[in-house]
Amino acid sequence: MKIIARAHTNIALIKYWGKADSSLKIPLMSSISMTLDAFYTETEFTHNVDLANDMVIMNGKAVNDQASYRIINYS
Repeated sequence: MKIIARAHTNIALIKYWGKADSSLKIPLMSSISMTLDAFYTETEFTHNVDLANDMVIMNGKAVNDQASYRIINYS
């Protein structure tokens, strides 16, 4: 099974500061941002049942154990 996720660049032009109601997560002021369709990052996840352990490969190279652990256990 393979999953590919794409995240586009988002630039905040006017960013709200503070919350009018913290419990409801309502911003104090409005904000304006734009998303750049031409600029993005892609992440591919492949599930392989034949592997004994999880592994992370970035740009064709295996990631060291410490960084790999942080990525695999991120939640």
